[in-house]
Amino acid sequence: MENDRFILSSKNKTKGIWQVINKQIGNFPHNNCNLQLRNNLELITDPQILPEKFNSYFIDIVNDLLSKE
Repeated sequence: MENDRFILSSKNKTKGIWQVINKQIGNFPHNNCNLQLRNNLELITDPQILPEKFNSYFIDIVNDLLSKE
């Protein structure tokens, strides 16, 4: 009931919903996550490089599929 009132009284409903969700699950800091990616023998842990590797992988997959047509 309290959450309903909070959302209904929010100017930005989407933001209000996310605030309720984060409150219910506990807002854990995202910077404590240690992601690792193994690319062949290379272990990648740099948070700046990880998204680039994922992006390159998916671009390469699409290019491989398109070249097979």
